[in-house]
Amino acid sequence: MISIDWHIPQPNKSHTIKFRYLLLIVCAMAGQVGVSQDLSRSKHSFTAMEPIRSSSTAHEVSSHIELSAEEWELHDRFVSELRKYLSDSNISPLEVLGIHAEDAMTRREYARRWARIVYEDTQRVLAFQREFDAAMKELVANQPLIDMSRLPSRTATPELVSTDRLLLFVTPDCHLCSIATETILNHLDSFKAVDVYFTDIAFDDETSIQTWASEHALDPSLVEAGKVTLNFDNGTLEQIYPRATNVPVLLRLRKGIPSPVSLSALKN
Repeated sequence: MISIDWHIPQPNKSHTIKFRYLLLIVCAMAGQVGVSQDLSRSKHSFTAMEPIRSSSTAHEVSSHIELSAEEWELHDRFVSELRKYLSDSNISPLEVLGIHAEDAMTRREYARRWARIVYEDTQRVLAFQREFDAAMKELVANQPLIDMSRLPSRTATPELVSTDRLLLFVTPDCHLCSIATETILNHLDSFKAVDVYFTDIAFDDETSIQTWASEHALDPSLVEAGKVTLNFDNGTLEQIYPRATNVPVLLRLRKGIPSPVSLSALKN
């Protein structure tokens, strides 16, 4: 991108017109007045602004903004009197004349003339920018803008690690619960232990749990070793994960914090 360091006046200066800073492009001074000097002038300076017509480039500037001799005289007077205290030194002659116009029709005419100049110059700038972008794209071609090898590596934490504990909430007569149970029992080496909680059964209905364990061929030694525990829900699911609406629900307990986990994590 092309960077132009415009010198912007203080916001509290009145009558500042939005597009005044494009004058540097429209009114090219052919090297007689250094653009760098214009840009480096302090925005707090209240030194008198020399009328544009006093320079040797007046004819070139006039050819762009098409001012008559009378308009130049008015411009010079306004600049030498009031405007030097209110506007940046780079304000365009058309803006000066428009600000001090005596009637709305004249003011509108100056505004339209200045808008046309700014619009035309904007089109030139955009056209050049498009060519610049195309040239830059051609230069870099297939070169990567970022060397990925120099970026710091970021190791993603697995969804399930061997120190995690699983919490599985089921009901004895749920088909999807049975599928989840079989998957978990076939991947017991992937986590520390699994706590199975039974919902929608009476608190003392141990028979239903024993039947469930028999149907899933649960090895009693896993229960004795604490690898699998069988529990009544007794409101546990609602307490730790109230968002759940249906079973089965599978949660991961890591560092004491429960969070949902998918069955696919067991297969990775």
